[in-house]
Amino acid sequence: MRALLPLFLDLRGSVVVISGETPAAHSFAKRCEELGATVRRGGDVEGAAFVATGSFEPADDASLVAAARSRGLIVVDLHSSKDARAFVGESAGGAEAQLAATTLGGSAELERRLVSAAASTLRPEHEGMARILRSVRGKLEERFPDEAQRANIWRQIIDSPVMVLLESGQDDEALEMAERMAWGTG
Repeated sequence: MRALLPLFLDLRGSVVVISGETPAAHSFAKRCEELGATVRRGGDVEGAAFVATGSFEPADDASLVAAARSRGLIVVDLHSSKDARAFVGESAGGAEAQLAATTLGGSAELERRLVSAAASTLRPEHEGMARILRSVRGKLEERFPDEAQRANIWRQIIDSPVMVLLESGQDDEALEMAERMAWGTG
């Protein structure tokens, strides 16, 4: 099993270099443009946020991969080779909470189905909880530098009635409760 880091990128205003003419390369280019990136085809990696390879023959991408890696850029493999180190997946969710899945380049359709099934469990309260947790994060990290202690407090907040308050539309009360728990005052 590979240990992969899920990473979400805001592509607005970024340059993405994409090689190849495969359907996956065209689809990914369109997706990047829809997310606000400027897509550049070919081998010039100057100013790129990352590079995606999608030629019919992976060997055709070798010089682009070398140029990207020499500049420390992430290279996303759109054809699922065994040597790939970064993959694209599918994501869904709202403004405050996102879910993602990848099949390591195996099937975009399976990724869509997995994400759709997972996203059906997301409720507006999850968005509210994410917003609240983000609002208390800085102060919590400042007050409790020990990671294990912070993790315990995160669990307490998440398992508390904060979610019930959010479900019943009591957003201000939910925030107040979470803040009291984070600051250690209740």
